[in-house]
Amino acid sequence: MCSRADIGVAVVDPMRVRLTRKLAECIDGVDLAGHTVGDVLDLMDRDALCLLAEGWAVPEAVDGSAHDQSPAFAALPDGAGRHSRKRL
Repeated sequence: MCSRADIGVAVVDPMRVRLTRKLAECIDGVDLAGHTVGDVLDLMDRDALCLLAEGWAVPEAVDGSAHDQSPAFAALPDGAGRHSRKRL
């Protein structure tokens, strides 16, 4: 059996987030079926960052406590998920 690493696919550790809002079963392509507000989810970076950027989730600390970060962009890498405007 071959692993993802054997076929050239990057293996990425999941990112842990706590769901803070849920208005649909699928948000921005992230399947949230079976999850409710307050659930802690282990998601791939792309999905977790998307939920964080849109305000649907907050980062979850390894010890189980939610980080107090406002806005959620504080958890994103520099420039990720931010819209820039050209200044005149």
